[in-house]
Amino acid sequence: MSKGASSTAMPRKGQPLSLKDLQRAASPSGNVPRLSSVVTLARQFQRAVRLDADYGSVDALKGYVCQGTARNVLETMSRQIVHTRQRAFTWTGPFGGGKSSLAVGLCSLVSPDRIVRQAASMALSFATAESASDVTRAFSASKTGWLVLPVVGHRGSVVDAIAAELDRHVGSSILRKTKSKSRQRTALVLQELAQQAGSRRSDGVLLCIDELGKFLEAAADGDDIYFYQELADVAGRCDGKLVVVGILHQSFEQYANRLGSEVRDEWRKVHPRVHQACQGAGVERRGPTAP
Repeated sequence: MSKGASSTAMPRKGQPLSLKDLQRAASPSGNVPRLSSVVTLARQFQRAVRLDADYGSVDALKGYVCQGTARNVLETMSRQIVHTRQRAFTWTGPFGGGKSSLAVGLCSLVSPDRIVRQAASMALSFATAESASDVTRAFSASKTGWLVLPVVGHRGSVVDAIAAELDRHVGSSILRKTKSKSRQRTALVLQELAQQAGSRRSDGVLLCIDELGKFLEAAADGDDIYFYQELADVAGRCDGKLVVVGILHQSFEQYANRLGSEVRDEWRKVHPRVHQACQGAGVERRGPTAP
């Protein structure tokens, strides 16, 4: 070892940094180096997670830390799926709480891509025998995987958005056959979801709607709020496994309070059919890693 060289090596890439690590990295003059010289951010942490863009990417799962709150969310949902007919859920929490990252992980856990499924199982800490639980029972996947429909909310029709995903993944041509905001389109969307779930007996259909609040706000512009009640009912009654997850930044009631009295009355019928798997807290954390 050359003169002046440190006998203690810096941690390998991917290992957490401690205060001692920073002190060891100090120059011989005693000056602590810039943080950027010892800490780097992985690409996926330099931007916000977007469900429809990041689902299916192994890179999007790297560095994800499934904390206790996130695991509780999955366990709560899974108990309902395994032991009851409940199939519609919401996750509610603040901006930046990690809900979208967890959604990417859940969608990836049942992906048709085996490599993506394995990466998600490792990231969510469900790869070991001791973690065999309701989660692995509720979201088990065969070689073909589930039909995963990742939707991101916008100020528009939730029915149209789901129809577009069905058209893209299974070639249903719902958008071409029907008119927007028509009862026929709504009926075909619900029918196709139920049929796809029924035809995938070893797997299921996962409809995950991030930014659901933007669709709820669109209800003030005339979108049919009753669709959510129908969607929850179809998910609970269909022969196969149809799981619906909606991600919100605030509770259903807070969105409903900004709507008209007629819409609020309809919403009161929807609310009891949707189980709140997460309320008020963030669901994950990520930490710095050594370069």
